[in-house]
Amino acid sequence: MQTTEVSLAANEATDASKTPQTVDETPPQMIENGDPEAERLTREFHEQLAQEALEHAEAIPVEQEPDDYTEDDAERDFQFACFQAARDAHFALLEATDKQEKKYPPFEYLVDGLLPLNEVHVIAGETGAGKSTWLFDNFIDPWQREKAVLGRRSHWLPYVIFVNDRTKAGMVRVLQRLKLNPKQFPIESTITGGDLSVVDKIKRFHDANPELKVVFIEGLHVGQQEGNDYGESSRVMRDLNALCQDRSLTIIATTHVSKVNAEKGGGDRTAIIGSSATPGMCETVFVLTKQ
Repeated sequence: MQTTEVSLAANEATDASKTPQTVDETPPQMIENGDPEAERLTREFHEQLAQEALEHAEAIPVEQEPDDYTEDDAERDFQFACFQAARDAHFALLEATDKQEKKYPPFEYLVDGLLPLNEVHVIAGETGAGKSTWLFDNFIDPWQREKAVLGRRSHWLPYVIFVNDRTKAGMVRVLQRLKLNPKQFPIESTITGGDLSVVDKIKRFHDANPELKVVFIEGLHVGQQEGNDYGESSRVMRDLNALCQDRSLTIIATTHVSKVNAEKGGGDRTAIIGSSATPGMCETVFVLTKQ
């Protein structure tokens, strides 16, 4: 290669500057005479020759092998590096949080990890399954005292109990049967109240009691003309959900499971009486059975 030859010439020129007698370009008589001036000129001549050879060698481009690393390769490596960084961060987060005790914000749930605020929740069961008993004895009473519910910490908020399926006196008798003090439970019967829907009755009560945060409804489907109609059920559920969002309310309602599902022992949310809109448009479903 030309580059190699020029480099050798440069090295030879450099060596020649140290030993002038080996350089053919220098006139022999100048060396033989031993003249100091001649030696100086000879030395400068060879130094200049060596410098020019080096400059010439540096000016020649060095041949390189073809580079197969393209822009696409660079983009792919960048994307992989980003993915690897995200993966490392993800597993670092998992490792750190696995060691932490689970904590639930007290004002996002009525019960830690269950029943989030500002949603509709349903407790369903066949007649005689003990919906009212479970609701008052196992949920409302310990919840309002901020005792554990279903083994989890609970958080009280101002509430009211709307009774759709019996009079206030009838609800008082239920509480007395459960050996609970009726004076400790704010009960409102909706049986007397004209043709207003349960949603409108809740609105009216909330307007008069703006501190209200939780509404319990005994007998959700009472008053519906056709509980099996998807359109009517979906409108009721839609209005209840809108009420929760617009007014920051949480609704917990009881209802029945169908007779057919009760006989078959159905225990999932599809067992709820009426249209599929009810279980499909609520956040949480508890299904109680006699078994």
